[in-house]
Amino acid sequence: MQKFIASLVGFGLIATSFMPLAASAETTLEANLAIIQNLTNQIKALQEQIKALQQQQVQIQTTANQTIVEIIKGLREGSEGDQVTLLQTLLAADASLYPEGRITGFFGPATRRALERFQRRNGLEAVGYIGPRTREQLNKFIREQFKMAEELEDDIAEDIEHEIANITLPSLPSDPCEIPGLSYTSSTPFYQKDGKTKLIQTGNVFIYQDGKHKIIITPNTYIEKDGKKQLLITPGMRIEKDGKIKTVIPCNGATTTPPTTGNDTTPPTLSAIQSSATYQGASISWITNEAATGKIYYGTTTPLNLGTAKTVSNSSLQTGHSFSLSALTPSTVHYFIVESKDKKGNTATSSQQSFTTSASPDTTAPSVTAISISNVGTSTATILWTTNENANSKIYFATTTPLNTGTALTTSDSAMVTSHSVTLTGLTPGTAHYFKVESKDAANNATLSSETSFTTAALPIDATAPIISAVVATPATSTAQITWTTNEAATSKVYYGTTTPLVLGSASTVSEGSFVTSHSLSLTGLATSTIYYMVVESKDAANNGATGSEISFTTGS
Repeated sequence: MQKFIASLVGFGLIATSFMPLAASAETTLEANLAIIQNLTNQIKALQEQIKALQQQQVQIQTTANQTIVEIIKGLREGSEGDQVTLLQTLLAADASLYPEGRITGFFGPATRRALERFQRRNGLEAVGYIGPRTREQLNKFIREQFKMAEELEDDIAEDIEHEIANITLPSLPSDPCEIPGLSYTSSTPFYQKDGKTKLIQTGNVFIYQDGKHKIIITPNTYIEKDGKKQLLITPGMRIEKDGKIKTVIPCNGATTTPPTTGNDTTPPTLSAIQSSATYQGASISWITNEAATGKIYYGTTTPLNLGTAKTVSNSSLQTGHSFSLSALTPSTVHYFIVESKDKKGNTATSSQQSFTTSASPDTTAPSVTAISISNVGTSTATILWTTNENANSKIYFATTTPLNTGTALTTSDSAMVTSHSVTLTGLTPGTAHYFKVESKDAANNATLSSETSFTTAALPIDATAPIISAVVATPATSTAQITWTTNEAATSKVYYGTTTPLVLGSASTVSEGSFVTSHSLSLTGLATSTIYYMVVESKDAANNGATGSEISFTTGS
């Protein structure tokens, strides 16, 4: 349904906007051909739309069992669906009825206003909804649209015939290659005939003929059949025909090739010789003005010796020649000569030409050698290796074996070097580590080494206890703040009581497990006006412990 409605809109636009082209006062070939082009384009577009409409109508007839698309429902504000979409499409074809032109499928206020305008225009009561009389008038409008679209094709065809009838082709120019300039190009062929005079445009090839003369102008090449032979027309050439004899002539008329009939003693003409090369191959092509064989002599020495040069050939007779050379030496200048023979054995040989093959692509990965480990510490190590060409550096490492490069940690350096040195950090002390090195060259060829390992150094054994100093007690009525320092990070603990000497096993304690060098603990719930005895203790990470001397303090009253 949506495709049909789109087609219906297209026909509405054509029916209201198409205007046949009036004959211009100008009678130039360029102006007349432009008129034909415009008319041809319009009828082609119309034919395509009619075809699409007919296809859609068949589909709708099959599914809806209708003889033609029509409004079959009573619609009013708030309705929605395909019937509303069809109504909006019909109204939108006339901007004076439905200036908003929105095709939404929902019957809103804008659709109601457009329907009221339609009703008033057609002598109906402007009620803003669809009853039987309004539905009948809308369906009549649909049928008229179909009829207008079908009649329009015939109208345009008549306009084209009228315009063509008014065109007078120019006489043959004094310089036969000067066909009047055309300001446009088109892939659509034109064919205009006036008696025996014809003008044909096919793409960018223009042919003018008036019985005796046939002129072909093209920026490319054009092959004209002459019986069983083929005549190659290159830019700046034309054909003169006298009876059954066709002659290829330059536009300036300076020289004339011999007729294609009779004894053939003229070798083919070689043109458009081209070559392109890869690192170990090349393509060579050329054109001959008549069917001929093809052969290439090639080698890497100059001047090329045809007696010893390599060759490729094709004995079939043709005008387009193309050969592929293989097994060539990369980064080398190669010289070649092309040769063609027509069926009479007349031979044409080109001058020596050349091409240079490109360098071979690098497909070889660098070799990795001399892998070594140095500067192994408790958490670091340096890996060294060499490559035979510049390459980057990457290390995969882990503490498990076999090493999984997909999950392993990595360290890399993008610098392209042959001597590689990468330092690993954050390693575990006293632990075996496994690694592989990888290097990629500039062509992304990669080499991954086999697995190697090393063991980091263990942390040194600590047997020295921390040194405790600056022990200070600051009492209050029922609390006391105890502070001290140590020469290394250590834990904090205070033993305290009201008897002396203090027995650490039965004394009250307060502690903190953080490793610090500045220690501070609070004693709470103390008795007032009482003498307390205390000892501080600290242990380092190696569990070496130290205790201070017993000191006392008195709480306030």
